[in-house]
Amino acid sequence: MSYITYPGTLVRNYNTDISTITQIIASETRIPVGDIINTTRRTKVREVVEARMIGVYVSKKFLGYSYTGVRKFFNINSNQTIRNSLVRVEELTTHNRQFLEKYVHILNRIERVLTKPKQCLRYQTALKYFY
Repeated sequence: MSYITYPGTLVRNYNTDISTITQIIASETRIPVGDIINTTRRTKVREVVEARMIGVYVSKKFLGYSYTGVRKFFNINSNQTIRNSLVRVEELTTHNRQFLEKYVHILNRIERVLTKPKQCLRYQTALKYFY
């Protein structure tokens, strides 16, 4: 069972692009935006991969970007890579508490940047029922 929620008002009602979300993810994970977007093999550290997967996931699920838009921004060669990222984020949020906490923290930060501060705690309920 996945604890990921798909809030319709998180990002879709705001004129937000992938670069804004990527900057928020980069600031929260302390990873440069260039490393998240770059596809070189030498920077394939777990933290960079996870930040990149979260960026792809949020861009596709919350922003509603097409596969082509996500591929162009993140320099991804195939749609299968995007699908793998979507599946992997859902698996990690279901089975890995540390990743879930990071994911919830990033979503709360995105919501704080885009909405009013009192509305940003809806993702905390996912942590209550984990494990």
